[in-house]
Amino acid sequence: MFLNDKYYLINQSGKKISKKYTKIIHIGEKYYAGFISGSKYEVIDTDGKKVIDDNFMDDGYIFTYDKVVYGIFNKSGTSYVYDMDELEVIFSVEGNLEFADDGYFVKEDGDSYYSLSGEKIYTR
Repeated sequence: MFLNDKYYLINQSGKKISKKYTKIIHIGEKYYAGFISGSKYEVIDTDGKKVIDDNFMDDGYIFTYDKVVYGIFNKSGTSYVYDMDELEVIFSVEGNLEFADDGYFVKEDGDSYYSLSGEKIYTR
């Protein structure tokens, strides 16, 4: 919802349920990126609560694989993979990670592949 150049999450009654942000985008499942500046955001849920005690930059997204909800977020050139049910970092790796539909993570340059637990399974 846009109000006076600021964005908020609102509930069905029209009540603001989040703090104000410069923009809010849906990043998957029941989560949003609430931007606190042009490129810095915090992860919030549908209740407007910050769910990860950190701020991120660059792209981030959330997805479900084999009934587990994962999030990939970037900060200062490092990708962090979260278990969104536990809201804990599973592993981190320098560079950008993407999720392959076959059930593994791959670095953007295609040189390294990682298991769901963060174990390196292949390096070119």
